[in-house]
Amino acid sequence: LDVPPKILPSGRTVVPVRFIGEAIGAKVEWNSKTKMVTITYTKEAVQFGGWLRDRVAADPGTFDPHVDTSLLLFSACKNIYSNLVTTAAKDYTLMPDVAKSWTWSNDNKTVTFKLRDDVFFTDGTKLTANDVKFTFERVFDPNGPAITSGVADYLLPAKIVGAKDKVDGKAKEVSGIKVIDDYTISFTLEEPYGPFIQILAIPCFGILSEKQVKKYGEDYGTHPLGSGPFYIKEWKRGSYIKFAANTRYFKGRPPLDGFIWYVVEDDNTAVLKFENNELDVLAPPNSMYKDLTKKYAANVIKASTLSYYRITFNMTKPGPLQDKRVRLAIGYAIDRQAINDKILQGQGILAKGIFPPGLPGYNPNLPGFEYNLEKAKQLMKEAGYENGFTLKMVMRAGRMEDEHLAFQEALRKININVELVKVDRATYWQMLSSGKTDIAYRNWWADFADPENFMTPLFHTGNNSMGACKPEYDALMDKAARMVDLKQRIPIYQDLEKKIIYEDFWEFPLWHMTQTVILSPYVRNYYLHPSGITNYYYVYLKH
Repeated sequence: LDVPPKILPSGRTVVPVRFIGEAIGAKVEWNSKTKMVTITYTKEAVQFGGWLRDRVAADPGTFDPHVDTSLLLFSACKNIYSNLVTTAAKDYTLMPDVAKSWTWSNDNKTVTFKLRDDVFFTDGTKLTANDVKFTFERVFDPNGPAITSGVADYLLPAKIVGAKDKVDGKAKEVSGIKVIDDYTISFTLEEPYGPFIQILAIPCFGILSEKQVKKYGEDYGTHPLGSGPFYIKEWKRGSYIKFAANTRYFKGRPPLDGFIWYVVEDDNTAVLKFENNELDVLAPPNSMYKDLTKKYAANVIKASTLSYYRITFNMTKPGPLQDKRVRLAIGYAIDRQAINDKILQGQGILAKGIFPPGLPGYNPNLPGFEYNLEKAKQLMKEAGYENGFTLKMVMRAGRMEDEHLAFQEALRKININVELVKVDRATYWQMLSSGKTDIAYRNWWADFADPENFMTPLFHTGNNSMGACKPEYDALMDKAARMVDLKQRIPIYQDLEKKIIYEDFWEFPLWHMTQTVILSPYVRNYYLHPSGITNYYYVYLKH
């Protein structure tokens, strides 16, 4: 958006007419002399019916939104559940969902939501404020899945009154969440928290049916019940999942009769299925990216993401990495442009810092980093490590292996031997969380469009297992998060970005990824969201 949206006192969100017009395919023109906006709209009618066939590389294993924070589960939950608030199809613009409006108290500590009275779960029962209260209290249940999965970590910094007592087992309810009537609920915070409403749009906070969760208990993840545009009609584990249209969806039934996720682990197999007309959507693998996007050029769509890929250094271990010159040498030795061109096929945007383009707070004036092998060697010599040393680098089997090999080869040129430790997903996360690796290639995708989402989760004490944190930085993050006005917070985050990357050099920024899919020629309105989450509500098939 060129101009930020505004939320009126009534709770209504106002956005520029150009944004709305172009989002629906219209041409918007402004006549400065007559002060008149002209909107020209010529578009084919949306057609109903048919099933879209998409591919996922793994089975989510559950449809309980509190069990995991993966993009795969988030995409499923986005289509099964409704949230209090949601985001637009193509960006993070906040929009009403189950809540039709919300108002803040004068001290910005209490927000009251007015809910729609026409929202039904797909079993026909009405969604009420009691379901909302149950959903968020389950997030803070010390014996519930949200505590161990990390879902609760999104909301704990907001400091909802009574949430910590619930987590600590000192209270049965969260005192700061109050049901006023069937369609009114309020949340009271200990102090203002700027990103609170944005966090509620994350798919893991889809509203659950209290009745259904209590009925199935720990097995709820295999018996999900939501009020979103689709529901799980059939699930053959490891093979496919059928999401059928919710014909009673409160925003109107989706154009599709449904969509199918086929679980296809191998990229080559996925390409073959797409070319044999067994799939309608294909994310082209890097190894075939140029050939496929050229062959199907007319049906390729691309979009930027709010992502951040980087090399992280373990600051908790004594040794060479404690010397900033060594960390800088590693950065200068990696030719990011060459890796982007040869391995990523140009899909990366070289990063100058933490915040990606499009995120509030992105600073295009940061100097960035160059590839300079001679400077890297000189820094190694100055640090006393001219003859090199060995570093352990953990990696997930089958995930971004070419990039890891490229890093290994690059650092060999400055006499650093990188020992790649290939492990499964569970072991990978265990080694990262316990600091059992010297360096790591990691990525972060925004859950909401706020620089806070890149700061506190990555660099606040207690969140960074690699030791990249300082008490004074924590204080600045906490101060910024309590500011309601984003414009006031941005300078604090930009200053922290400079300190972390250019003064401390705790991490080496690599790139922000773009995303690409190839569609069958009859697929319409398949939008790529910067979060990487797919919303199938708008998709239709031209018959």
